[in-house]
Amino acid sequence: MTLYAKLLRNALSLKARLAVGVALLFGAMVIALTAFQIYQTRASMARVLSAQQTSLVTRTADEIDGKFRDRRAALTESADGIAAYLERNVRLGAMQLREQRALHTMFDSILILSATGEVLAAQPERPGLRQVNFMQRAYFQETVRRRRPVISQPYRSAASGRPLVVMTAPVYDSNGSIIAVLAGTISLLDDSFLGDIGAAPVGQSGYFYVVTRGDQPILVSHPDRRRVLGPAAPASKNPVAGMAQAGFEGTIEGVNSTGHRGLMSYKRLKETDWILCAVLPVEEAFAPVAQAQRNTALAGGLVSVAVAFAVWFMVRRALRPLDALGRNVRERMQNPRGATALPVLRDDEIGGLTAEFNRLMVLHEHSEQALTAHQERLVTITDNLPVLIGYVDRELRYRFNNKMYEEWFGLARDQLEGAHLRDVLGEADFARSEPTLRSVLDGYPAQVERDLVAGGRRRYVQCTYLPHYGADGAVTGFYVLVHDITQQKAAEERLAHMADHDPLTGLVNRGAFNRRLGEAIRRLNRSRRPCALMYLDVDHFKSVNDGYGHGIGDRLLKEFSARLAACVRQTDVVGRLGGDEFVILLEDLAEAADAYLVGQKIVDAMRAAFVFGDVRVSATTSIGITVAGAGDEALAPAELLQRADRALYDAKAAGRNTFKVLTVL
Repeated sequence: MTLYAKLLRNALSLKARLAVGVALLFGAMVIALTAFQIYQTRASMARVLSAQQTSLVTRTADEIDGKFRDRRAALTESADGIAAYLERNVRLGAMQLREQRALHTMFDSILILSATGEVLAAQPERPGLRQVNFMQRAYFQETVRRRRPVISQPYRSAASGRPLVVMTAPVYDSNGSIIAVLAGTISLLDDSFLGDIGAAPVGQSGYFYVVTRGDQPILVSHPDRRRVLGPAAPASKNPVAGMAQAGFEGTIEGVNSTGHRGLMSYKRLKETDWILCAVLPVEEAFAPVAQAQRNTALAGGLVSVAVAFAVWFMVRRALRPLDALGRNVRERMQNPRGATALPVLRDDEIGGLTAEFNRLMVLHEHSEQALTAHQERLVTITDNLPVLIGYVDRELRYRFNNKMYEEWFGLARDQLEGAHLRDVLGEADFARSEPTLRSVLDGYPAQVERDLVAGGRRRYVQCTYLPHYGADGAVTGFYVLVHDITQQKAAEERLAHMADHDPLTGLVNRGAFNRRLGEAIRRLNRSRRPCALMYLDVDHFKSVNDGYGHGIGDRLLKEFSARLAACVRQTDVVGRLGGDEFVILLEDLAEAADAYLVGQKIVDAMRAAFVFGDVRVSATTSIGITVAGAGDEALAPAELLQRADRALYDAKAAGRNTFKVLTVL
């Protein structure tokens, strides 16, 4: 055999052996096909289960509707039966109501309500029930308006705490006029009504629940009875339930508000605007498919291990000639300048690899020269930038820093090389920065603003941290850039103060006060403690300006502001709306009367004359006070200001130099 034929055989042999190894991967294709078949099986099973579950929820919905229809029919029949008695005498109607035995088995309690909502009779009687008027109940009004039986929205009984629903039927006299309303209450959780629905399982681990329709749906029945009459999950957390609210009926696979996937069926009840829902977890529904998937995964894993071993063994044998090349490469990498180019002895893939490696080493040498020049340029640039630029390794030690570090910290570059951040920043600054630095080493870039003491000088700086990833993808350190933004921060703080404060008195201005007032109103429901708003001005301030000039007027406003601030707590908010109009917000009061004490304190404080050199000005104040408590969190700030303004008007009408309180019940 010629040399050319031997070389050709070697080349083809290497490729052939690699091809055999790849052929072994065919087993993976078998697993993929099996997985596809399992997917098809699951889809078919899902269609069957969906049909079964839709049928189940439809039958259950029909049962619930039947319960409502039976009770409505019984209630309507009883209303017709007692009408003639009730038209003659209320007592006769009540006696007839007691005779309705079947009705009492369907309802927890029965009421006869007059056309004006008064309780005429009740079975059973409850203390205090006769004093309750049902005229304003929505279901009562709807019954009278529509002249037909009505089912109320579910609610919680104030007496027993049980969730209830009320069914009504109008009672007509001989002229066809409504003379009364017959109402029956049903306990939603009673086993004869919805209690058995909430407890009935769907499959082994599924369940039913009932929810109302609307923008804010509530749970009417649920296996977790603590959630009954509580809010249902919004559509943002349970999109499938949102579809049901929009009118969808049937079964669909989805994820509920707790993140669990299941087959979810929905059917709207015909008698009420409620939705019956059934949930079957996919873990139970597709348990056979899941077991098949696990078996396939196990088989696939075993095949993959076998294929991997076979490929490894065959490639190892195929690439054995590369071992010698690898040893030569390692020797050259250890001594690149002293090593010579490797000889190319073969005309196959290995020979081609050797030639390419020789060219790579030449390029590497050129790259090192270029890198050295690039590093020199980079150091020159970073040393002349007015920011701190450094590189810190995982042990939080400096491995690079520009010249600006010397100016800030007074340390030479060789002193910083290898120094720990704790030693450079100081214990206090390092402790504040350490959580951020650990987060950066976990791979999260960060940018923070904080104060920093460097070289005995306090600065406000912006620090930018950028993780550096090694060749293996792990974070090996991070870059840090520090800008001195002391002057910029001071300017921002001045602008922020000017935006929220009155330039003459230093008090908060109208916009800032309105925000504080809005926040205080929103806190009312949580704190359960009243807050007070005072609206006040300087009595006859115009005469001060006219008589003494605007200069004295401005000095009076500043001194007036100082006295106001001295009369209230540091936590209270004092603001100037403009001119001589001031406002005070008192939060977290023990009782409303505390605001009156503060109002009197301010009136007394302003009675003392204001002295400005040789000028003595007498100026009193009038104050309007309004108090808001729990339940007023829906108030708008403008409405509360209007209340205080009306109280201020009353104080002026009373002769000024006093305060008045506007109480809104």
